[in-house]
Amino acid sequence: MVNNIVVYIFQYLVKNRRDDLVKKKKREFVILMLNLTIAVVIFSLCSVFAKIASGYPLLSWKFIFYYGIAMAMTLVSAIIWQLCLKKIDIVSAYMYKATSQIWYLVWSVVLFKEHITIGNIVGSLLILCGISLLMEDKK
Repeated sequence: MVNNIVVYIFQYLVKNRRDDLVKKKKREFVILMLNLTIAVVIFSLCSVFAKIASGYPLLSWKFIFYYGIAMAMTLVSAIIWQLCLKKIDIVSAYMYKATSQIWYLVWSVVLFKEHITIGNIVGSLLILCGISLLMEDKK
């Protein structure tokens, strides 16, 4: 009887330990994907500030200001990106970076009032489908 209690306690502890590890891995994965998303969004915003800078004369103060912001954001994005690459394989990370094309569409509509075409939408959907398929293969 004591032996059965010990076995039961051991099984309970092992199961809880396994559940805790699964929860920790899921939490780490969510944090990693959030960091990757932040890096991609910042990376896409670099182009926004570069486009704003292009509206001013070369080497004017406003040009330097906006281009400086674009360069600073590139640096921040690269640092976050490198930290993420420590925890994820490079193929998965670069597949996810393709979502920057979708962010470019969002910024062009929201910030610059540009029009998107059916081709833009289809292309974005293809990117998302491709990422989904490749990530599914990784599981």
